[in-house]
Amino acid sequence: MLITNQKSSNIIEKIYHKGEKPPPLNDEQKAMLQQLSTLSDDEIDTSDDWDNSSTKVIDTYQIMGKINPNLLQDFNQTCQQQHISANEVIGQFMQNYIQEHRV
Repeated sequence: MLITNQKSSNIIEKIYHKGEKPPPLNDEQKAMLQQLSTLSDDEIDTSDDWDNSSTKVIDTYQIMGKINPNLLQDFNQTCQQQHISANEVIGQFMQNYIQEHRV
């Protein structure tokens, strides 16, 4: 999960891995959530969402290709050490790539 906090045009990003918990909300954040809870779904701007549809379909594909066995072993070992799945790593990479290259 990517948490973004925008304040005074400074953007702070932190990636929370599976099992890692973010710090508790401060009073300002709690007030923002309270304000959001009073709005209807139509009043909340979701134009920056990746997918505005109410139902999401996730397909799973198997990728076949020639990969250096040592690279694959190191990748899997690193994912296990970081308690993150390969899908999460690839997904985060793609999000960063799209954002950086405006694809």
